[in-house]
Amino acid sequence: MSAKSYDELETRLTELFDRQARAFPESTREWSDNPVSPMNPLDEQRKRRRARTTFGAVGALAAAVAVIVGVMNYNQSGGRVRVKPPVQGQPLGRAVSWQSENNLVQFKADDFLIEANGKQFSPQKTPVAVDSDPGSADYWTLEVTWQEHGVEMRMFIYFASDGRDWWATEIRTYDGKTDDDWIEPYLGTYFKSPLGRPFIGDLDLVDKATGSSLHVHGLRLETHPKKFDCTVGSG
Repeated sequence: MSAKSYDELETRLTELFDRQARAFPESTREWSDNPVSPMNPLDEQRKRRRARTTFGAVGALAAAVAVIVGVMNYNQSGGRVRVKPPVQGQPLGRAVSWQSENNLVQFKADDFLIEANGKQFSPQKTPVAVDSDPGSADYWTLEVTWQEHGVEMRMFIYFASDGRDWWATEIRTYDGKTDDDWIEPYLGTYFKSPLGRPFIGDLDLVDKATGSSLHVHGLRLETHPKKFDCTVGSG
């Protein structure tokens, strides 16, 4: 494009811009002598908006809390669900503590229960006879007897030792009937521990033939049998 063409284009654009400028009416701004409004009202409006927002949030939270409390009250006053925190180690009220003559056997449990003939036996408010057969260094017993539900109940435990460890070889309980008889004994090796140390744990035994059972939880069982006489060459 030649220089003459550029000059003609510039002239036409200048005339176009002048015509557009004249097409708009000219206005003059008049300044007021009144002072400018201070910014405080604007700040106040902002504070009120924040206050309304905060109040609304607090109100929504309060409403949610009210709903939760209402549901909890409903559940605790006859609703289908009642939530309670778990209680660890809650006692069942069936603790026992027995000691045989000469401190031969000490039997303590947090929960003791015999189930027999459709009844539950756990001596709490009844006299208990605690006996034992002192036997020898390798044999002794714990014999517990009481009256409950109009019948006699018994639990006998038969102990053994080899001079290093002690254990029980047999546990017997009555059948819970009026004519009092033993159920088949529980045979095996129970409570095995080194001499001088207690057994601590649980015991659950069930007789399949009769449905009778023995449950002992939180058991601490100590025994102090006679010492072996190793001077006679008994081996």
